[in-house]
Amino acid sequence: MKTFTKTVISLPLLLVACNGCTSEIKQSGNAVAPNAASDARCPYLFMSGRNKKLEDVLGSSLPNPPSSEPHDHWSVYEHTSDGRILRLFNYGRTKCCVLEAGRKPRIIDTPAGAYLNRDNQVILTCTDLGRGDVLFPNNLHMRLRSFVVDADGQYICIGGAYCNTMTKEDYVVPITIHSVHEPEKILAVCKMNGTLHRSVCFQDKLYVFAHHKVQEAQGVMSMDCEVYHRRGGELAFAESMNIKCPPRG
Repeated sequence: MKTFTKTVISLPLLLVACNGCTSEIKQSGNAVAPNAASDARCPYLFMSGRNKKLEDVLGSSLPNPPSSEPHDHWSVYEHTSDGRILRLFNYGRTKCCVLEAGRKPRIIDTPAGAYLNRDNQVILTCTDLGRGDVLFPNNLHMRLRSFVVDADGQYICIGGAYCNTMTKEDYVVPITIHSVHEPEKILAVCKMNGTLHRSVCFQDKLYVFAHHKVQEAQGVMSMDCEVYHRRGGELAFAESMNIKCPPRG
């Protein structure tokens, strides 16, 4: 596998809070806009203390959580591939805080377990976070053990290592990539066998990340990543890499 030296992911809006990189966000009134000259570069997936980091960076632009309930806080973050929209969901994904460059922050209500596309439209819902019964726009139902969806709402990655919450047993199944609009069709099969972490569309590529709990338990902080070219409705494997966590500083 290659180390993270050849391919650089530069995503202007969300990378502001990563360890080991610098960027700038400017506030105009209550609106948040990325610095046009920003050249922040670091692995997207490593964002330690993500809630506190976002609070530090966004300050008063970040609205208060939906309620004071223990689980009702901004616990999930994602951003679109063009870097213009940062979204934060509460625990049940019933409310979404949308921060968009040049616009005032707003909170929108969503169906429970909702996933959105880059236009903030619901593209699927699930009964449990990242698994369970999934309902697609064409009324197709699928029961999935583990999945992730990119913030543009284009692809759903299914499988990898997971734990059966009932039996407490660990399983590993191949990670497959599907179009959200045609979930029954397999576009690609990953060679990674870790736990699905995140998928990101950027320019003409799809990045799929997976981590290994055993390695993390041993203090090895890294992610495996596979990169695919997006050509029309198909995916073509481009490269794989292993991304090391930036040193704390």
